[in-house]
Amino acid sequence: MCEPSAATGARRWHALASDDAMRARGTSVRGLDATEAGARLARFGPNRMPAPAPPSAGRILVRQLANPLVYVLSLALLLALVLGERADAVFIGAVIFLDA
Repeated sequence: MCEPSAATGARRWHALASDDAMRARGTSVRGLDATEAGARLARFGPNRMPAPAPPSAGRILVRQLANPLVYVLSLALLLALVLGERADAVFIGAVIFLDA
């Protein structure tokens, strides 16, 4: 959060008049001049957010498996295994694998 400088007193930025806030930051309604913009670019760098990191393969897999359909199919797979229905269990396992 941006804290006001001593020149603006103890008030918060949102409570300042627009002229006071611009004066405190060294700008105007027209923006910064080219010299000041270049100096701030050199000092602070470009005004960009860092690119988000791509999700890992493990995280993608967990998200794919975390849905109600997979839960129901997993229960059906366990039930098929308990009842000795190997063909059904293999088929259900294949569906879960393809879904993921």
